[in-house]
Amino acid sequence: LLLAGALLYFGAPLAALAAKTYLERQGVSVQSLDVAIFAPDVVELRNVTLGDTSELTVDRLRIEPGYLAVTGGSIHLLSLQGIGLQLDLTGDKPRFGSLQPWIDSLTAETDTQEPAEQTTGDQGGTVKGLGAAGYSVQYVDISDASVTITTPSGPMTMHLEGGFSEDHYGTLSADATVDLDSELGRLKAVLDARRGVDGKLELIAEIGEGRFAWEGFALGAVSGRLEVTQAPGAEPRIDADLGLSDLAYIPADRPALQLASGHLAASGS
Repeated sequence: LLLAGALLYFGAPLAALAAKTYLERQGVSVQSLDVAIFAPDVVELRNVTLGDTSELTVDRLRIEPGYLAVTGGSIHLLSLQGIGLQLDLTGDKPRFGSLQPWIDSLTAETDTQEPAEQTTGDQGGTVKGLGAAGYSVQYVDISDASVTITTPSGPMTMHLEGGFSEDHYGTLSADATVDLDSELGRLKAVLDARRGVDGKLELIAEIGEGRFAWEGFALGAVSGRLEVTQAPGAEPRIDADLGLSDLAYIPADRPALQLASGHLAASGS
């Protein structure tokens, strides 16, 4: 409360100092962090770089309302632009590098928090499952995000834009445009996901462009629709309707074998 009061009265320089101090006490190395706007209705951070090897960078982070969120406990909009994230999936290192202990602590806090009380009306409700530092978040907007992923099969880059929100009935929704590029191939897709108040999960992926090459097998192009649904406590159900072309087997010591192009329709758990 004393820190919140100080932030209200002393503005952006103290807000930047307080943010850096908080993160460093959590074991996070702060390479840079600027507070560009510090107002009742808007707080905006710029040039955020965190981690020993700059594992996380954010060009612009905007919070609405601003420092009034301290008293209200709810953030209407959390907007992140120009995100850069390094992720290691080899199993040899922590996934988030030097930020792993901090990420683990945030996850533990989220798991132990009581669900937010739902409200109805024109203003919508608080978002269960979307939160930041103990605050409920009604809408998250992500633009120009780039994730560099280290995998056992080689490096992978994912570009992402999208948003997350929850309506006043408690339905959590997400939509995103994903562009995944690696030595194994490339995939472009539009994702639409929902989780209802009953816990049922629905995911639809519209694949606009895809190509893959692995262990001598090559797929020149794939496009179509993939749907995944899962009820609480049940196995996921997958429905696929995909067009495949330029399928080939290219062994290192024999001539390439061209396989027929075609259409794949499948359904099952």
